[in-house]
Amino acid sequence: MRNIFRLLTALLILTACLNCTMLLAQDVEKLPDDPRVRRGSLANGLSYILIKNTAQKGYAHFGVAQRVGSTLEEDGETGMFKMLEALTVKGTRNFTDSTIITYLKSIGVKPDGVSFTTREDDVTYLIKDVPASNQNTIDSSLLILYNWLNSINIDEEDIKDEAPFVKNALVYEWDASRRLDDKLLNALYPQSNYATNLKPEHLSGIDDFSSKELRNFYYKWFRPDFQSVIVVGDIDLNLIETKVKSVFSTIQKPLDKQSRSYFTPEPFDGVKVYILKDKEYNRTKISIDILKEPLVKKYKNTSVPFIQEYMDHAISKLLFARLRDGIINNTLPITNLQIKKGKFMNIRNQESFSITFETLPNMIYSAISFVNAEIGKMAKYGFNGQECARSKEIYFRELEQIYDNRAALGNDIYLQRALDYFYNDGTLASIELKFEIMKEILFTISLNQLNQYAGAMLGQSDNVVISCRMPEYEGMEGITPERILAAYTNAGLRTPSIRKEAPIVKWPEFAEKGAEATVVSSVSDVVTNADIFILSNGATVVLKRNASDTVSFRAVSKGGYSLVKGANYGSEQYLNDVLNMGGLEKMSQPELERLYAYHNLDMKAAIRQNTEVLEGYAQKNNVEKLFHAIHMNMTGRRADQAAFDLYKQGKLFESSYRDLAPSVVFKDSILHYNYSNKNYIRRMDNEEIAGMDYASMLNSTRERFANAADFVFIFVGDIDVEAYRELVLKYIGSIKGNPAAKEEWMTVPNYLTKGSVERRFLYRMINPRTFTNLTYSCGMDYNLSNNIMGRLLDEYVEGILAQRSSRRYMMCHGVKSSLLNYPEQIFAMGVEFETDSANADVVKGIVGGAIEAVAAGAVQESGLAALKQQLKDDFLAANATNRYWLDVFEHRYMMGKDFFSNYMQSLDAITPGQLKDFASRLLNEGNMVAITMEGTTKDVSTENLFKENEFIKEYFDISW
Repeated sequence: MRNIFRLLTALLILTACLNCTMLLAQDVEKLPDDPRVRRGSLANGLSYILIKNTAQKGYAHFGVAQRVGSTLEEDGETGMFKMLEALTVKGTRNFTDSTIITYLKSIGVKPDGVSFTTREDDVTYLIKDVPASNQNTIDSSLLILYNWLNSINIDEEDIKDEAPFVKNALVYEWDASRRLDDKLLNALYPQSNYATNLKPEHLSGIDDFSSKELRNFYYKWFRPDFQSVIVVGDIDLNLIETKVKSVFSTIQKPLDKQSRSYFTPEPFDGVKVYILKDKEYNRTKISIDILKEPLVKKYKNTSVPFIQEYMDHAISKLLFARLRDGIINNTLPITNLQIKKGKFMNIRNQESFSITFETLPNMIYSAISFVNAEIGKMAKYGFNGQECARSKEIYFRELEQIYDNRAALGNDIYLQRALDYFYNDGTLASIELKFEIMKEILFTISLNQLNQYAGAMLGQSDNVVISCRMPEYEGMEGITPERILAAYTNAGLRTPSIRKEAPIVKWPEFAEKGAEATVVSSVSDVVTNADIFILSNGATVVLKRNASDTVSFRAVSKGGYSLVKGANYGSEQYLNDVLNMGGLEKMSQPELERLYAYHNLDMKAAIRQNTEVLEGYAQKNNVEKLFHAIHMNMTGRRADQAAFDLYKQGKLFESSYRDLAPSVVFKDSILHYNYSNKNYIRRMDNEEIAGMDYASMLNSTRERFANAADFVFIFVGDIDVEAYRELVLKYIGSIKGNPAAKEEWMTVPNYLTKGSVERRFLYRMINPRTFTNLTYSCGMDYNLSNNIMGRLLDEYVEGILAQRSSRRYMMCHGVKSSLLNYPEQIFAMGVEFETDSANADVVKGIVGGAIEAVAAGAVQESGLAALKQQLKDDFLAANATNRYWLDVFEHRYMMGKDFFSNYMQSLDAITPGQLKDFASRLLNEGNMVAITMEGTTKDVSTENLFKENEFIKEYFDISW
């Protein structure tokens, strides 16, 4: 075991680094690499990182990482890295035209398994889930990486062909949040490349790139001394290392040295405040960033980051809990609170401890003052003894869970570790070593040491940035940086001279409120390996054994909003928020969430259109608390009028400004055109929100969980049936239930739109883009065969859209299909994408062409076999998860359907002719709704908003 003195020295170094004091102690020793890792460097400067991981048998990730990025682009070069990214699959020395993609598809790599990422300081190209048992696929994958690093074909025709798509991709990234980030960077660091790169106004130069300029740029920055080859997965380390050396050593070592420096911000005195506004930003968001220098490089591959991780974790959790308590106690409209430590604005050499939250414009000063007062208390007084002990328990439990499940960690986890090592000088030490180090040192860290670190982290008065992001809208002019600064600095006056200990919240004692039920019937289901109990109070309990230490739970019943008077789609969100707002029994919601976090469990309630659910999880050793939480959720929902009043204020503001965001407007449009019951799907206006009655809403939600006989309680995990039987009787059996009063849902007449509907309208945007949604639907019997054919069609269309030849026309896309049983039996497939106005019809043609191809019989035996194999792989992978089994049993009891038992047989039985007929029916007998929202910089009034005159939507009336 490692010397405890050296580990404690690491703690002292960490505190010294944070306080910027001189380090006189000896260094902490470097950590050895994980035995799964093999790394090295070639004579030309290229490095490699190979990691053996057998969790995903027979598969590996291949990638190249490069320490270059968009901040290196100078005047006239903006977008060159993105252009090179686009050219990677246009042709290389060994792979002409688009044969890279064709080849990868032929060996089973999914379209989304090939990815290219260009960021400010790094460029990463990846091929995921390559079959690694075949030597030819390994050789070819390494050859592809070699070609990307050294042999991309760069010619004038390809550059001109890709230029419009590269520009569209960059404009797509330039949304309201990105524009506000850019304003902050320009205000803070105007001379840095972080502030000047990739602005839309610079993108016109992409049209003027010459092949000579781009080729010079490519060879200037794509050089082996900035590059690393990464292979992670079920591999032979010796074999792969030999192949890497053989293939990549042929890349010539650069004759010249190319400097690679990173911008390091200068610290500043005091606090800087910035008010940032945008016409498409629809909320008020405050960020307090306490800026820090990153950990010194020489300590990154030591035990210091492990200790730092624990301390940051502890401080973030406790500060979050204290802020949540204070928000409730002081009735403050603060929502979406987040606390994290990491890179500031993606700047490599600048970290921040960031506290971010949303509030109302008229409460900005009060909210900032309150938050900084809590930060000040934390810096001055830190943790008490019990809080310190709990923080260690929570951290160690989370670490232990990772350690216990390390054999199942996927390739993505190890890939990220390799990238972090190459880009950020992180450690490649094993999970086992980290666990042993923290097991030895964690519980020796004293309260004083933790509080010293917290004081150093939170107590600084210099190098602090406060940013206020808000809509550029009438009524927002009165907020000033001077008043924000005064609110922040004056908060120190609120810090008490004596620390007031917060009350400790303990898990409540179980007070039985009724006699336990008895088991009236018990059945063992051999098909699903589940035990099913019917209790005398009418409750049905399903215990499904699965090899998982986490026990997952769901209780579901029929009814939902179909039985709530006056409820519609627009009010669903508000009712669900009320449901999880007040806490349980004597515990407020923040107190409840802290208890859940401490005991590593969770539980949430929700009401859907025709069902209501409780869903949660717990570790095996806390399963009795999970049962107790179920009982409290069914019987002890607590009222909190103050929390509701705060919530209502926030929703009024949100409603007033939601239409500033184009994506929100488009979502509302999809609902409006895709459903027949316009009154049911309309959203609530401000008058209706202001008139919401909390008592009435809470009573409505309580009623949905009042009868245990309505519910099926499903448990999945590593279950001891006899032990659970006792818990079932104690906690579920004592919930009131009346089998004679079981409910059925009502059919709400909110049907999908029938016929062919096409709507295209204009919407004003700062950076115009086009949003399109296509919804195909057709009445289909609700059975397993149709469910499978819908999935096959979904996979086919997704495969077409994910191809590089299709993706180039879109910034993003999504395909989602479902076979519905409520309120009607119907199959629906929605395709949504963003592009520019010139390409919207092109993509619509690709989607329609894909479905038409299936309807014409394009999918024959070989193509169908590939689609079936994907569904089989998904089915087998899902079988290992708890969530899948929750869905299976919900489906059985709510819909009366079994989509599990004969799945494989039904899938194998599907013929090309059946799939053809399914697609033909969708096209010829079904419905199609096409909605396109086209962006424009022109002023668009309500009167001429739509290009068609059939419909004018009043809530698009917005003026700037």
